[in-house]
Amino acid sequence: MTKAKTERPLLDTSIIAALHRADGMWRGVVGRADGNRLAIIETKDFPQTDPPTVDAWLESHQAGQVIVVLPAGTVICRSCPLPDADPQQLETALRLQAEAQLLGTAPPHRQAMAVLHPADNEQSRSGLILAWPEGNEPEIPTHREDVQFTADVAAVAALLNGHRPADPLLWADGRSGALSFAMTHAGGVTFRATRENTESPHEWVQGVTRTLAETALNASHTPEYIDGLRESVASRFGDLSVPATVLWLPDELHVSLAQRMTGHDPGSDPQSWWNQFGVAAGALLTQADQLAPLAAMQQQPPASNPSTVERVVAALSTPRTAVTLAVVAGVIALFSPLLVHGARLMVLESKLSDLETNRAEVEQLDRRLAMYEAMRNRSWPMTKIISDVVNNAPQGIELESISVSFGEGDAIMISGHAVEQNGQSPSEIAYLMEDQLQATGIFQHPRVNLDSPNVHGDQYRFRLNAYVSDPLRIRDYDETEDFAKLTLRQRLYPELLEQEQPGETGLTVPGAGEVREPADDPSTTDPPRLAQGEQTSPRQAGESPSGDGPSAAGAEPRGPADHDSQGAGDRGESDQQASRPDRPDRPDSPFGQGRTRPDGDRRSEGDDTEVAGPQSIPDELSARQVEAMSPDEARRLMAEYARAMRLSGLDDETSERLRNDFNLLRQRARNR
Repeated sequence: MTKAKTERPLLDTSIIAALHRADGMWRGVVGRADGNRLAIIETKDFPQTDPPTVDAWLESHQAGQVIVVLPAGTVICRSCPLPDADPQQLETALRLQAEAQLLGTAPPHRQAMAVLHPADNEQSRSGLILAWPEGNEPEIPTHREDVQFTADVAAVAALLNGHRPADPLLWADGRSGALSFAMTHAGGVTFRATRENTESPHEWVQGVTRTLAETALNASHTPEYIDGLRESVASRFGDLSVPATVLWLPDELHVSLAQRMTGHDPGSDPQSWWNQFGVAAGALLTQADQLAPLAAMQQQPPASNPSTVERVVAALSTPRTAVTLAVVAGVIALFSPLLVHGARLMVLESKLSDLETNRAEVEQLDRRLAMYEAMRNRSWPMTKIISDVVNNAPQGIELESISVSFGEGDAIMISGHAVEQNGQSPSEIAYLMEDQLQATGIFQHPRVNLDSPNVHGDQYRFRLNAYVSDPLRIRDYDETEDFAKLTLRQRLYPELLEQEQPGETGLTVPGAGEVREPADDPSTTDPPRLAQGEQTSPRQAGESPSGDGPSAAGAEPRGPADHDSQGAGDRGESDQQASRPDRPDRPDSPFGQGRTRPDGDRRSEGDDTEVAGPQSIPDELSARQVEAMSPDEARRLMAEYARAMRLSGLDDETSERLRNDFNLLRQRARNR
């Protein structure tokens, strides 16, 4: 009789559960993070450690992530000031601070750090560093293997969320003695996590008061402020018969948390709800914004995925196999050295005339191979990794920074914006990038965190964290995935490819040099040259299209306003047809019609010239008119002006004017 295989239920990665031990029991909170908001699904108490019961509760909610809160005293907490700089520089400065302050007290997988939220009009930034030393192994209420750990002081930081209240935000567990709080001062905010004596209520209150007073004194608070702290602690804890467990929230934070959290029901006694589930809710709030790295500590280092060769080597390294191999090696060493070495010498002498020279070459080759192997094991192809990230970023993703950490717990951190594209919402595009990175096999466990959308709802700021599991893996991307084969410009604007030669990224004007994309200065573009025997256009000579004078009476030249009313694309198409009525159709190309001649000109067979006419030359544009256009309108007009620049019979002044207008349009198309 075969035993039925039990399948693990599907998990929802957007559902997060937090477990926190307080008052001698486990407090559980399940919620869903959406941007910087948290929707509470259920709260539950577990009177004792019962992993099967907790696991069943987690599976009933399909929790994709489980966070266990470590109490104060088991985790080292350091807060440090940071300069006001861009996010990438802040991350680098925070890592330098962590290396200087931790000094190897915990392995990388037991460290966590994050840049805290800035307050309004605050010039400096603050960072929080956590380290979980080995040996402080907590009680874990679940059998789940994907558990992540954080500290109660990290939950305090998530509840604070950039506010700077006058009173401290304090968590005190009267049963275990854990004390974690955040105290604001003129330079920012200070976090502290410690333990106090709980043998009696009096000693407990004295310990809490002394710790708060010492922290306030170190933060340069006034004596009046310190005396007020003592009175507040005495009023809250002085009448207790046993040490109290309380989450002390300043009044202004109640309003902020009510806006950030939904689904919780504090009932008639909100303080009692916060005392029970406030720290666990704060641990969930770390996943709703930039404090997510504070809840990423792991008890064991990430498991490696050994190759087939590594598994074979491990199997052969067992004691029994080692003894067998040793016996075989001994027999070979005793009975066959003369035969083996004699045969080897005969072969070498027959094949190598100069043995010493070849031996020196082999030794040099061995040294090179050893050097290459050391470089392979101690370095990564960073350009390849960044290329893999970019190729798996779909259209609609705008990358801002890519940070790669090499070493234990190798990770990559990506930040940017997700913009609505081709009918897909920004969140769908961000999660599509997460799926594509997972499918490469190069990255493991990618996770996207989305911030709130902009005022229009069509753009999200996101952060994506992933582990680099196989940096040397080569993935063969097809043309639709590889931006080196099919660039983003070619995908967004295939109509401009009609004017490009293969291998070029700019537009080619016959006889006028090359207009390249990187050139922003109009003066750097060579003026078009007239072919021998060509005449200046009637418009340049001051004649009207009919040739009866400078201009027809009452006729007004068409300007960019005509493009707004008629449409830039329709105008360009009608001008093209009017100036080349007899031009035959051209064969199709991969991204549009047209064929490029070796000299850069694009003309059909049998029609080698295209004479400029009054209707084929667009009117002059002013900087104010170009500035009023949208980038899409400017890109459409670029094709019309590029066609006009290729016309024959243009005089120098008209060519210079068209080139200046084309550069203005190109600069406007770049500015989004």
